[in-house]
Amino acid sequence: MEKIPVREYARRHRMSLFEVIKKINNEELKGETVEENGRKVQYVLLETPSDEVKKEPKVAPQAHPLHPLETNRLMEEIRDLRKRVERLERIIAEREEN
Repeated sequence: MEKIPVREYARRHRMSLFEVIKKINNEELKGETVEENGRKVQYVLLETPSDEVKKEPKVAPQAHPLHPLETNRLMEEIRDLRKRVERLERIIAEREEN
């Protein structure tokens, strides 16, 4: 996790300091307040690419191949549905003409 001061974040993203603090308060951004040398300093916590990889492993879901008979049945169903749609479009067109 990368930690940068609120002012630096605001400057990088061309935002006002108020907007950045508001986003932290609304939990749109992660932030923390640290006391350094007797002063409270606010930081924006940014996730680094290595953090994202740890949270969300990039594993593609495995597709289960369909049985050939199942594929054929689905293709026939799609053909039937297309025919029905064409028939309905013709009926609608005829009614609009009348």
